[in-house]
Amino acid sequence: MDGWLVRRCEMVTVSIFIEGDNPENSFFEQISEARKSVLSALETVSAQSTFREAFNILFSQAINRGSEIKIETLSIGTKKMSEVNKSALKLKLEENPQSCLLLDLDTANSERENMILNNFNEFETNRLFFMVQQMESWIISQPNCVIKYYNLFYKKINRKINFTEHKFYYSEDFENINKPEDKLSEFIKYFWQENTSNKKAKYHKTRIAPSLIKLLDFSELTINFVDAKLINGFIKQS
Repeated sequence: MDGWLVRRCEMVTVSIFIEGDNPENSFFEQISEARKSVLSALETVSAQSTFREAFNILFSQAINRGSEIKIETLSIGTKKMSEVNKSALKLKLEENPQSCLLLDLDTANSERENMILNNFNEFETNRLFFMVQQMESWIISQPNCVIKYYNLFYKKINRKINFTEHKFYYSEDFENINKPEDKLSEFIKYFWQENTSNKKAKYHKTRIAPSLIKLLDFSELTINFVDAKLINGFIKQS
């Protein structure tokens, strides 16, 4: 019993701060402004919770025995942070040396230094990681995860998926895919439709992305993405 208590006390918690997201406006188009505000807040909370769960499953593939992953969401405008929010975020990172940031870069990899200079120049760069260009780049890099999910919940259009020849194959340079969220959406619309109608299937960042993230192989991400490899090293050395 005493040995178990010692091991529990020595457990290291690696905290990864990810961006919180806003719900999709189209979902609320027919709702009154008052109800829209309440439902928007509720869906944001729900989306953040599912993203935390999804990334926890993903990064748990990298942790050492005796460690645990804690995912926290940020809703503080990480691209244009106020000085107050910047100070609050720095304080969070200082409280736990085993914590880091994971953000969408939302631009070409060549703009990384400008992003850091303009928004994070006061932060430790070895604790700042990006999904280049967006989270959807990670998803696109493992299309079999997309196929597995959409074949389960949607009706496949009678078209052969050939990633080496088809126009929706984006080469192996996944970090330089421009607007990956749009391209993933195009891919899904082309190959799947709703089960009960002929409407094309859709990709929803807040409702479907977490399910796709759970299916990703993190070790494969470290091969295709520099920042995935770097955050893997950070998790393992913490």
